[in-house]
Amino acid sequence: MTDEEDAKRGPAPTRRAFFGEHADRVRRVIRNRIDNPAAVDDIAQETWTAFLRNFEANINAREPVAVLIKIATRRVADWHRSKFSREMLSGADEVQDRLDRQLRDRLVGQGEHEVVLRLDVERLLSRLDDRQRQALHLRYLDDLDPRTAAVVMGVSRSSFYKIHDEALRQLRDSPLLAPYRRATVQKEG
Repeated sequence: MTDEEDAKRGPAPTRRAFFGEHADRVRRVIRNRIDNPAAVDDIAQETWTAFLRNFEANINAREPVAVLIKIATRRVADWHRSKFSREMLSGADEVQDRLDRQLRDRLVGQGEHEVVLRLDVERLLSRLDDRQRQALHLRYLDDLDPRTAAVVMGVSRSSFYKIHDEALRQLRDSPLLAPYRRATVQKEG
């Protein structure tokens, strides 16, 4: 890149400072959605390229971090779509075998209780609708504040809280967690 092109892109210290402040967050957001380290690196680079290409508009947005996270999640979605397309071409049996192996690999080294708890939590989360899962994911796994998470989801802050709180209520009130609640109450009593 020439000096003229660099000057057109905006003040370098601002870009560097923004990158330095949010690079780890972008990688964490991507890593929470993809378990392939090479793909995480590629998608992070694509995300920053897209964000910095239009830096002036993005940095002056109401929530520049939300713009950055939206770019990252779209890149991740594109990666999953392309990966799914490639896997569908390889055959359904191979895909199911690979999914079974991945599940077994994730559960290796955990006790029976931890495996059952994890499967119960995954089952509970699968009962939430997409918006509720997205709200919990953005808030707790991506560690976004509610205002930024609301912008990423494209809803008002109060709508975000409604979605988030309803998801937590459904999880809390689920009969699937009853055995864990009783075990906690007995330990305390």
